[in-house]
Amino acid sequence: MKTLFTILFLLSCTSVSFAHNPDESHYKVRVEGSQTLIEAEFAWFLKNAIFEYAPRLKDPKNKGEFVDVFFEYVQKNIIIKNTQNEQLPLLDIKQLKQRGHSHQSNFLFTYEGNDIAHVTNTMLFNISEKHLNHHIFEGNKYLTTSATQSFGLKDIQEPSFDWRYLLLFVIPVLAIVVFVFKKEKTNS
Repeated sequence: MKTLFTILFLLSCTSVSFAHNPDESHYKVRVEGSQTLIEAEFAWFLKNAIFEYAPRLKDPKNKGEFVDVFFEYVQKNIIIKNTQNEQLPLLDIKQLKQRGHSHQSNFLFTYEGNDIAHVTNTMLFNISEKHLNHHIFEGNKYLTTSATQSFGLKDIQEPSFDWRYLLLFVIPVLAIVVFVFKKEKTNS
């Protein structure tokens, strides 16, 4: 019984540690044919950012008004430029099936053009200066913050090592080793 309790405790600690951080958004950028596609994952307060951007939406006339303002918000906050320093136009936004947590939203942004040189992403900075936008493009990782709002694709950023993830594995392993050691010592 004690073993079962220990295992359940360790599993509950691990699952809590993997909760989605609301101060982070994630973007997977890819090129398909003549278009650039961005899969975006946002925390629950995306609506708050849109309401802050357009306070009139708190009393929307119809759903179409919200969709139009969201399109405008994305167009203003995610700017992709090509090698000629021309902005790629945003063509479409589709809401994707929810993956992961119930308090997140997933979208697909489609831009015209496939020649990406520079990305500016200020999504959600209007409601949180500590918000982080994580990007992955062709296996490289990029980050935008309120202080560093853009990156060039030649500016490959080194991934930073997050010690929290190491601790998620080390602590449960150490706990199991100690538990087994104590149990063997008790049985001897």
